[in-house]
This record gives sequence, structure tokens and C-alpha cells, in this order.
Amino acid sequence: MSEKPYEQTWLPADWMDELVPTPLRHPTDFIHQCDDGSYIVIPKESKDDLRPDGGVEDQEHLLFNIATGDIVRFQPTEQYGTYTLHLAEDRSFWIDGDYPSKANCFTTMISTHWAARSQRL
Repeated sequence: MSEKPYEQTWLPADWMDELVPTPLRHPTDFIHQCDDGSYIVIPKESKDDLRPDGGVEDQEHLLFNIATGDIVRFQPTEQYGTYTLHLAEDRSFWIDGDYPSKANCFTTMISTHWAARSQRL
């Protein structure tokens, strides 16, 4: 089986957690110059929209100041596309399509139908 191409994106290493902001195409995409001339690393809207994601106040738990000479560690992520995971009532599951065997981190988006159903259980 041939591997599908993937897109490599980046996140600051300190942000790698259960819930992560949108990974971006290049580490420098996270840098934002503030009105006072200082620089911060902050989540952005998307790979194609590099405005800060919300206000600075909304992202205080993630943003951090940087200055000349600072070292910020980043980790690459590999985006393999979108797949649908089906979860049955007996807790068995299956995935539509083939995903690369080296994929080891998955983003979940729960459908509102499933979320409403799970709250009744």
C-alpha cells in the first residue's frame, strides 16, 4: 500500500497537549509583533489567515514573549487528511479509509447527533 502525501505543520513544543491550537506551515508564522514593538508567540486563526486567534486576553494561557536570542522549541506534525471513526454501542470501532501506519495522533470532532445521544446514556 502506498502512503498518501502529507502536509508537515508546526506547533511550539510547549503547546503539545490534549487540546492544541491550529498547527501552522512554518514556526515563524506564530510570531506576532505587538503595538509596543515587542514580539509574542500566539495561536493564529489558520494556516491561511495569520491574524491572532482571538484577542491577546483570550490566549494568555498559551502566548509567551520572545526577544532576540531566545530559543523556542517547535515540533513538527504530519497532517494525513480526514478520516471518520465510527464507534458502536458495544465500544467497537472502525475507520473509513486507510490511514498511514505511522499516524499516532488524532484530532476528534464529535458530531452533535452523537454528543446529544451520549448525554442521554
